[in-house]
Amino acid sequence: MSATRKEILSEFFADENTEVYKPSLYAKYGYVFLLSGILIAFLSLADYIGNFFLLGLSFFLLGLVLVRKKLNDLFSFGVSNISDADTINKMFIADTDERILKRAFEISGIQENRISEETVFKIYVPIFKTDSETEINFLRTQLDDETYVYSHWQIHILIAANNYISYYSCLYDWTENEQDNELSNEFYYSDIASIKSELREIKLELSDEDNPEKRYLKQFVITNVSGDKIEFISENPALKLNENFRTDTEELVKNIRRIIRKKRFPDDESYSEKDIDFEIEDTRNKDNDE
Repeated sequence: MSATRKEILSEFFADENTEVYKPSLYAKYGYVFLLSGILIAFLSLADYIGNFFLLGLSFFLLGLVLVRKKLNDLFSFGVSNISDADTINKMFIADTDERILKRAFEISGIQENRISEETVFKIYVPIFKTDSETEINFLRTQLDDETYVYSHWQIHILIAANNYISYYSCLYDWTENEQDNELSNEFYYSDIASIKSELREIKLELSDEDNPEKRYLKQFVITNVSGDKIEFISENPALKLNENFRTDTEELVKNIRRIIRKKRFPDDESYSEKDIDFEIEDTRNKDNDE
């Protein structure tokens, strides 16, 4: 990540820039005023209508004001050109693939060119909580589609290799392009006992809330025959993520199971993809009993 990119992101997540960006909401009206202004001014100059040139000019200028953010997106490279969801999402994916995905392959020792995209699973979980111990300033900004983008993320990478699943996780500071708290693990397919999702009641302290409350969140869990586990929160609807970052836990479970079955039983055609179901274990009562 270049120094310019870091500067843009730092400014983007600055407190004064956390307003709701909605350029597309007003741009459609701006286009109407622009075209109307041009038409009125042309008809006025051509003497088809009365002296309405100033009215046409006013409409044109108002239209420019309403579409200014769209114009900035086209002609500038500052903060304004990343205020829409599509652009910021592409930037995030590019930055995390360059640093985090590359790091996951490096730690696992797997050659990236020998793995297909269908066997690499990336789970992005934003962090937005009160953290007095580390004094990390977790930030978020609302985009034009009314979803949020975050400065800090817990990223999980699952790589389904030939004989095993490699797992990598880290805390990623997007504004600094740095990762911390790295974890890794490997489970051989023959040693995996179960793959499931769990519905857990977890108390969250979000940064912009005075009173923390319990929420029901989904966890993805792979359990080894030894009892060792790979588990992490995979969905948190309260954080209002763009669909490009949301994880469908049931679909993730289904895809991992499909891969393992094909690896364990390559010649078994007794099941089809439609037969692969999933389970959600509701652990809320268990947690309360504890």
